[in-house]
Amino acid sequence: MTLRLNGDSSGFTEIKAADAAGDNSITLPTSNGGANQLLQNGGTAGALQYTSAGAGLHYDSSGRLLVGTSSDFTNGTGTKLQSVDAAGGQIALGRDIDTLNTGNLVGRLRWYGNVGGTQQETARIAVEAGANHALNDKPGRIVLSTTGVGDSSVTHRVQIGSDGALRLLAGCPGIDFSAISTGTGNGQSATATPDNNMLDDYEEGVFDAEVASTAAGATFTHSNQLFYEKVGKVVNLHGRLLITRSGTASGGVLQFRLPFAADNSSGNGNGAPWMSHGMCIPHDIGFPGDSDGQTFFWEINSTTHAGWFYTRNNNSWSSADPNLIKTTANSYLTFSMTYRAA
Repeated sequence: MTLRLNGDSSGFTEIKAADAAGDNSITLPTSNGGANQLLQNGGTAGALQYTSAGAGLHYDSSGRLLVGTSSDFTNGTGTKLQSVDAAGGQIALGRDIDTLNTGNLVGRLRWYGNVGGTQQETARIAVEAGANHALNDKPGRIVLSTTGVGDSSVTHRVQIGSDGALRLLAGCPGIDFSAISTGTGNGQSATATPDNNMLDDYEEGVFDAEVASTAAGATFTHSNQLFYEKVGKVVNLHGRLLITRSGTASGGVLQFRLPFAADNSSGNGNGAPWMSHGMCIPHDIGFPGDSDGQTFFWEINSTTHAGWFYTRNNNSWSSADPNLIKTTANSYLTFSMTYRAA
């Protein structure tokens, strides 16, 4: 017997169950019935499959949608969507639109939790256009987002750009190394307690030192830029400055501006920031008193500037005379410094 469904002129088709109570289900064949067969009974109540057993699409009696397999391959983990293929299971998401510009959503995976009767998002992985799309030019970026404690919506944390760079976004506090930092080593008897294991900043570049003097009667110009690396709050400076003096200075200190304000919460007890000294090697500069045994340093003498100082016979600090800088353009100062930023 063959059952055929024919719609009326309006295109409406229906299957009506009997008025009497009872088994009003539609039973599909349990084996592959032919090329035009859409679905077949999986042999278990509530299970359907498309094409022959072991391949194709299956909806089993546990509510799992299986693609490429007829049985759960996750060992009962409760995974409702499973894809199996000899080349690896895949899920493809896409967006079909005429124009796709930087930041437009291409596809996303979202996770929700329901405690208290309200479904709210707890994490998200989104793929966006990394730049405007064109023919054979489809840059993309991945954005990872999580919901923080006490929040009910996600915050963007990390981005992998179309250039492959891993970027910590404004909503990410940093990289936490506490799980691998023991605070021990080097034969120490006591365990150190790290203040902070979060790396929240790394930057490198060049900056203009803005050389100047607190002394009256002279001006200083310079060329060359200094290099810096900033890891967290620790700043390393290095480079060489070519400095020229115009006029005669009246005491004071030669200074250059720091790329980042210094931390003066601790130090030498006089308010000077800690980690505040850096070696300085002058070139082509006339030293007063060749037998004085002077060693020149930069010292951070405010939160914004470092000054030029020297020690006399390894005894006390003194301000280096700014007049040591020549009036011709051949006074080089080469130095390195490490300090802690505020």
